[in-house]
Amino acid sequence: MRQKLVRDFSAEQKENVKDEVKRELDTQYKAHISSLSDDLMIEKQKHEKTKKELVQANKLNDSLTEMNIDYIENYVP
Repeated sequence: MRQKLVRDFSAEQKENVKDEVKRELDTQYKAHISSLSDDLMIEKQKHEKTKKELVQANKLNDSLTEMNIDYIENYVP
């Protein structure tokens, strides 16, 4: 059946089908790339947020460590 359809298609019809399939694949490819780009941007934003939170946590940790050392040096006999 498929071979009969292929035989019955003219060269112009074959080209039209090829062009239509190519356009559809290009459209799907562009949509996929756009989706990947959006996902990457979201992951970058999450990374930046996590990085900022870690920097703040490290600063707080350093501050508490410094306070503990100061307390030990000055108030513990």
